[in-house]
Amino acid sequence: MIIIQTALYIEAAEAAKYYGLTEKTDRALPARVFTDEKGLAAVMVTGTGGFNAACGVASALTYLGAGSGDFFVNFGIAGAEKDTDWGVLAPGDIVRAFKCSCENERPFYPDIIYKSPFAPAEVVTVKDPRSYSPEKYACSGAEGLLPKVFDMELYYAVKAANMFLSPEALISFKTVSDYAGNTASAGGIIDKTNAEKVIKDAWQSLFPVIDRTAEKIREDCRRQESFKLIPGDTEKLLEALGNTLKLTYAGREMLKNRIRKDMLSGEDVNARLEALVSEAEGSGLKNKKDRERFFRDRVMADRRGGDELD
Repeated sequence: MIIIQTALYIEAAEAAKYYGLTEKTDRALPARVFTDEKGLAAVMVTGTGGFNAACGVASALTYLGAGSGDFFVNFGIAGAEKDTDWGVLAPGDIVRAFKCSCENERPFYPDIIYKSPFAPAEVVTVKDPRSYSPEKYACSGAEGLLPKVFDMELYYAVKAANMFLSPEALISFKTVSDYAGNTASAGGIIDKTNAEKVIKDAWQSLFPVIDRTAEKIREDCRRQESFKLIPGDTEKLLEALGNTLKLTYAGREMLKNRIRKDMLSGEDVNARLEALVSEAEGSGLKNKKDRERFFRDRVMADRRGGDELD
């Protein structure tokens, strides 16, 4: 499932329309939630601010039953720095969160495994746009080369989402609506007409990226699940070999992982396990040292061209 979180409805409307979602009527949720009947996508609107984001994300992901194979996307407008050493982000530019930071909190780094065409940036979550000042967030050295944009939710949203999903499945895209200093001087009020335009334009660039990434995550999840699956007849042979060698729990898990690897390479693991069980039972393994040597040299040894290395 693609799960998109925004703070404002104007940020969510295009996504709800694109994925054909309808709003849930369960008002017990602290966030507005839109879903489809097939469970392929969902959008939540949490409201502004870190507290609303954390509560809304946690409750919505619980409600949706989020887990392995799901993909969390935070999206919204952000204010950018105007004068920097690395250049200027213009309104309408899209960035991807490489670093999520918040005052007095440890930074969070989403795993950048799945590629996107958008430049990385540090997203700084602030309590209020009026709290921004260039001096407060100035930095030097290599860190100063990373563009900064400012929002009010991301840090808390990803921390809550990370309770349900792994870091590589947490992605944030921000589109620049204005400059942080301008927003602060305007009392935290944004130009709604301009914001709606950059949001609509941004979604047209984001939908193909999000869809491709979601499919890649699903493929990886299916691959991981198939890696974990061991047929029943193979399980019985594993149990027989484990009992013969008196393997510990850790040893049995090592053996299972080795067999999973051999299965993925196309090897006839049942034939190999039958041969190993027969060999172990006929070898007269009288003591622990003999069993450990057999496990190391005959069962777990690397194989090259079908031959085991002695």
